Amino acid sequence: MYLKKSILPLAIMATILFGCNNEHIASKEEITLDPFLPLHQAGQTRPDYKNRIVFDNVNVITMNEQDQILFDQRVVVAKNKIIAIGDKQSIDIGDAEQVIDGKNGFLLPGFIDSHMHITHEGSGNPHFQTFTDPAQMSIYLQQGITTIRSYSGTSYNLEWRDKVASGEWLGTRIVTSGPIFSDYQEMEDAVTAAGITVDDIAESFLEKLYSTYPKDPAAAVTEVSRQKLAGYDYLKVYSKLPEATYLAIVEQAKAENLFIAGHIPDAPLDIVFENQQEIAHILEIMEHFDSFNGSWDEYQQWVISTLLENDISIIFNWSTDEVNMELSQGVDVYSREGYWVIPDIILDIWHNTLGNEITPEQHERAKTFVKALVDAGVIVQVGSDTSDSGSLPEFVHRDMELMVEAGVTPYQALLASTQHPANIIAKITKQAKDRGEVTLGYFADLVLLKENPLDNISHTRNHHGVMVDGHWLPEQELTNMVSHFITLPVIPLLLELKE
Repeated sequence: MYLKKSILPLAIMATILFGCNNEHIASKEEITLDPFLPLHQAGQTRPDYKNRIVFDNVNVITMNEQDQILFDQRVVVAKNKIIAIGDKQSIDIGDAEQVIDGKNGFLLPGFIDSHMHITHEGSGNPHFQTFTDPAQMSIYLQQGITTIRSYSGTSYNLEWRDKVASGEWLGTRIVTSGPIFSDYQEMEDAVTAAGITVDDIAESFLEKLYSTYPKDPAAAVTEVSRQKLAGYDYLKVYSKLPEATYLAIVEQAKAENLFIAGHIPDAPLDIVFENQQEIAHILEIMEHFDSFNGSWDEYQQWVISTLLENDISIIFNWSTDEVNMELSQGVDVYSREGYWVIPDIILDIWHNTLGNEITPEQHERAKTFVKALVDAGVIVQVGSDTSDSGSLPEFVHRDMELMVEAGVTPYQALLASTQHPANIIAKITKQAKDRGEVTLGYFADLVLLKENPLDNISHTRNHHGVMVDGHWLPEQELTNMVSHFITLPVIPLLLELKE
């Protein structure tokens, strides 16, 4: 069963074992910062452009026509929207405030990470550690990711989403679920083991968690309405959630017109497929083959036809399962260069975390399965599952690479990080589609790649810079932003009890 560690048992046990006293945490003034401080940072005020920005000498992969490339183009941005696309004869640079030389690179819509978690965490000593500074959005921007879908929301997710959307902050666009609907029994078992009761825990502590634990179906209904009122974009359900509670969530979600995504709860798979709009991991569907009365090929065809019939999307997310496989095999993945973007204290915790056991056979089957899904027309998206142990924003690229390794075309893999998730976001938010393509009137969320990703999907990893909400961030500036981010303090989450 695919399970991510629950924040509550870890937080409670860490606090019980090491005490509730808040030890000294370094302030920003005490930290030696990288000498190359960024001009701007995610979570801070963004600049205001008064005139146009023009990309010159670019090849545009629009993602709205099959494999279409518009060569030697100019693309004009005003404020935060794309207002013109054309050749040099049709578009005059004129009084553009800024001209970006595309160097014959390839301009695409910014990538969308459809499954991530804004909080970095781990069960460290002496306390459960968490990172809540909005500067962490820079590690996504550095990878060309301009929209993130938080799969475990808290109130500060809403604050960040709204400040970015209003233009007050520079940062990635955010679409967020509410706190994850999780199994109450899991929480009760954890607190009992810690020698306390659920009633002993202060409400102020529970409000900081990215999971919610409804005691019964009635409590679940109340929580659905609360999340709707709070303004969360969609609901996430989790593994082990009892069937009765799940069905209560489903009925209230229908009444509230809320999209349901997440793991497969403790309910028959056919019931889940009848009621859920998105599945968080392809692995979970693979694991349910054990309860199917038939061959793998028969199971695969049943899954595909049912997903299509019920308009259910899938997040591939195999990049995080691949690294879990490597961790369980003893591979020193953390020596790889990409992990420099994670704060040291979190990385130290990850070093002591074992991965979920994934077999090489499962690895190959997952790739075969994703190709069958894509070929059949099931909507597949990519996700990094950051901040799960070992997962990084760059896993969005690895998900696309794995899809291509499976025989999916580079264009189809790009759809999984651009147009497809943009369509799902429009479905979630009930708003007109506004991203995922280089199209007139769409948000100026763009990535300028150095080489053509249709020739080699790994070219998505190398860019000249990223534009988000009409603000251009060159490659070096993005590196400086991340260098600054990793120096910021990590905050312990301390258990609070009622007085």
